[in-house]
Amino acid sequence: MKSTKTITGYTKMPLSGKKPQGLLVLLHGYGGNGHHLFRALSSLREQFPDFAIALPDGPVELNVNVHAWIRLSFPIEEEQLWNGAVETAPLLEDYITKELQTLGLKENQLILLGFSQGSIMSLHVGLRLKADPMAIIALSGFLVGAEKLGSITSRPPVYLINGDIDTVVMPDEVIKTKQALETHGVEVHHKVIQRVGHVIDQTVLETIVAVINQLTEGKSLEEKESRTH
Repeated sequence: MKSTKTITGYTKMPLSGKKPQGLLVLLHGYGGNGHHLFRALSSLREQFPDFAIALPDGPVELNVNVHAWIRLSFPIEEEQLWNGAVETAPLLEDYITKELQTLGLKENQLILLGFSQGSIMSLHVGLRLKADPMAIIALSGFLVGAEKLGSITSRPPVYLINGDIDTVVMPDEVIKTKQALETHGVEVHHKVIQRVGHVIDQTVLETIVAVINQLTEGKSLEEKESRTH
């Protein structure tokens, strides 16, 4: 097991062939990689053909093509998760900043979508960017360091999506995340999907599509941005 000093990955340009109007960053779970998560969410590329989709790999290399964002030892304690998130955050923020610059996009054209440990990172980093991203979508994940939310610098809308029979990230942890974020003035939308565990199934995918459709309101992101100026 080793850690890298930078985060690398691959970005799929918009299927439309046009200039990107938004960037969707997919943050995989423990023991995965960017392409692994993309396989579960590949239809998003067809659903949102004007989005670029970034597929970074976590900086902790567990094995060949097996990555994590936070190094774990068991039993897992929240302090370990917090310290790991703090350690990785500057690398991920730098990666996101460079991707946005390369694509000619701003933070308000960014959606962070994480699964499990990737949700921990999407929440940790997304709430501490210099400007609000369009949204954070956290699948089967939760917030670490709820008592340290005084350090957040952005308040994008947060969408928490989890299954009611998840035995890896218990539903109560997601509820605690919702309550903590709302206490600090963050707009939170929480969707509990019945008879779903710690997986991304068709119902989860449909929920993600509905969220992104709601965010873009059926208009181009450039049109959304122009309305705010």
